[in-house]
Amino acid sequence: MNDLPEQIYRELIPTDLPALLDLDAIVQAELKERKHQYFIKQYLSEYKAKELEHLFDRKRHIILGAFHNNSLNGTLRLTVNQDELGKFHKILGTDHKLGYLGHGMVRSEYRGNDIMTRLVARAMDEAGTEECASLVTLVRPDNKPGLGVATKLWFDYIKQIQVAKRPAFVFSKEL
Repeated sequence: MNDLPEQIYRELIPTDLPALLDLDAIVQAELKERKHQYFIKQYLSEYKAKELEHLFDRKRHIILGAFHNNSLNGTLRLTVNQDELGKFHKILGTDHKLGYLGHGMVRSEYRGNDIMTRLVARAMDEAGTEECASLVTLVRPDNKPGLGVATKLWFDYIKQIQVAKRPAFVFSKEL
C-alpha cells in the first residue's frame, strides 16, 4: 500500500459529472489495451440524454466516489433498478431484489490502497438500505484487482459467462 491521503467517500451528484467523465477518460487511456472495458463516456454517448437523465436517479443507480481535495479518484456504480437486472435474476435463479456493482474504476496512482474495497463496502451498505437481498457483479478473468476485491469481501463465484464475446465471472454476495 502507498501512503496516500485519506479519501472522502460519498454519493456522486449531478454536479460531479465532469469529474466522473474526467476520471473515466484517464482510466480509459491507462487501460487502452483492455478495449473490452465498457467506459462511462462510451455508455453515455450511446444512450445520450436519456441515460444522462437517469445516471443520478437514485431509484436506478447510486454512484459512489472517493475524493481527495475535490479530485475524484475512484468510483463505483450500484444499480438497483430491477428492470435492468433481469439476466442476473435468471443466472442466480432468484426473484429477490438484487443490486449490481459495475463501472468501478480507480486512478492508477491510487490503486492498491483499498479504495475499491471501501467503495464496495459502502455499496453493500447502500444496497441494504435499498432492501436488496444480494449483490451481483461481473469480473473479467484478467482483472486481478477486481478478483482480489471479490475474494477479499467474500463474494461467491457463481459461473463464467460471455459478455461482449469475452469471458466474465459472475460473483454474488448475500446481504
